[in-house]
This record gives sequence, C-alpha cells and structure tokens, in this order.
Amino acid sequence: MKLYTIRDWSTIYENNRSRVIRDLRWVPLPNRMDGENFCAIMNHPRGAEIFSAFVLMVEIASTCSPRGTLIRGNGIPHTAHTLANRCRCRVAWFEIGLHFLENETDWLVVTDITPERHPPDVANVTSTTPERQLPVTEERQRKKEGNEGMKELLSDSAPPPSDDRPVSWKDVRVQTQSRVILHFMNERAGRHFRETEDNLKLIGLRLLEVNMDTDGVRVMLTRQVTRWHGDPKMEEYLRPMTLFAKTNFHNYYDNRTLPMTDANGRPARNNADREVSTLARQAEAL
Repeated sequence: MKLYTIRDWSTIYENNRSRVIRDLRWVPLPNRMDGENFCAIMNHPRGAEIFSAFVLMVEIASTCSPRGTLIRGNGIPHTAHTLANRCRCRVAWFEIGLHFLENETDWLVVTDITPERHPPDVANVTSTTPERQLPVTEERQRKKEGNEGMKELLSDSAPPPSDDRPVSWKDVRVQTQSRVILHFMNERAGRHFRETEDNLKLIGLRLLEVNMDTDGVRVMLTRQVTRWHGDPKMEEYLRPMTLFAKTNFHNYYDNRTLPMTDANGRPARNNADREVSTLARQAEAL
C-alpha cells in the first residue's frame, strides 16, 4: 500500500491565514502554468483529467489530518477508489492521475507501507487467511477483527490501548505527523532538516506521549523560533536534536502559551506573536 503526500505542502499550499485555521474551507493553489510538470500533464492526451484529479487531491488533502497527506480518519491511506468516493468523481481520473503524478512529476511524495516495512508476520497473516463466502453480518465482524489484529501487529511491543492511540513511532499515522511537524519547523526556522530516521523518531516519540497534540507542538515551535531566530548563540539550536530531546521538550511545550520575547529578552510585538496567541487559543480549546 502507498501513502501519498502533496510535496512541499506547508510551503506552497499554506499561508499565514490558513495555518491558524483549524478546519479549512479553502486552500491556496498556485496559478502558474509554465512549469515543467504542468506542461508535461497538459501534453498528455488525458491531461485535463490528470490535472483535475490533482486539484481534487489538494482539496481533499487540505481536510485530512495531518494536512497535505492523503490519509483517512482511520489512519489508512487513501486509494483511487476512496478518493473518487470522497468527491464523487470517476475512479479512472484518480487511477491515471496517481500513476502519472507518481512516475512523471515530483508533485507527490510516495511512501511505501507494504508488508516489508511491517513486522515479517504481517505478510504471513494476510497471505494465509483462507477465503470463503460469509453472510453479510459475519463478513463485517471478520473485517472488524482483521483491522484490530493488523493494528496490534503494526506496533513494536504492546497492543494498542483502549483509546486506539498508536504505541510506536513507526506507526504510519505518527510518521506522517512527524513529517508534517518537521516541515513546519523547517519553514518557520528557515532550516532544511531531512526526513531521516533519527529526526522522525525524536519527533514521533514526543507525539506519542499522553496529552500531546500537533497543534500544541506548532505553538511551541513558533514560540521557540521567535525567541531564538536571529540570536547567534541560540539559532543553531533550532534543530530536532534540541527541540525534541525529552529533557528539553517538556519545558518548551509547557511554556508554549507564555508571552514571547525576542533574542534581546524584549516582548515580541509582531505578526508571529499574534499568530502564536491564535494558535495557543485554538490548542487550549481542543
């Protein structure tokens, strides 16, 4: 199975207004028509369908959590069929759109989450399950039990708790959220940290902690960037190793709603200050 993410979502498809809105009803979309990828799409015999499918993907991705990732509310990636069902369009549009965009453009980031990325016994469980016709009610129960069993196999150690929270930083939902947080940090701090295992693990482990949410982490990151950006002594510490180290993170996170100060210790009176205040109010309301 493949997980599709819109490339550079936080840079291209978000702005200062959209970042402080919890439930988007619109999404910024570039209007340039001279790029290499756009021209390649339009030169295809079914270019109109491919581009329409991409625009619909962007609109759907703007409502997903995390934004920019084509993932359903249950943590399972979208497919051509589920995307078509979501917007009541033809499946063929998304089938050719996903195929072309993945192989001929760089507009999508594709993460393979097929069984080889899971514990070895996942493949055995899915491949050895006998197929037989079942009554409708029994078939539904079988699917429900199968989904619960898969969640347990995907964890590193213990079965999921009763509230269905992931228990491993390798869980696809946690890794997706970790990537979004990393991109958010890079954008805010003007850095270019890569999606390495070390970086994603640091972020993922913090997101797994009780009462932790991505909105609060965004508030924390915005505050720390405002405090340290421009300070020669502190700016280098705008990095996952420092911000998401367990001994540091809790202090930064707990102070996320406190008034901000700049590198000189003076109150920050700028757009970032107002944005943090808005983000903080939204996070506390959750």
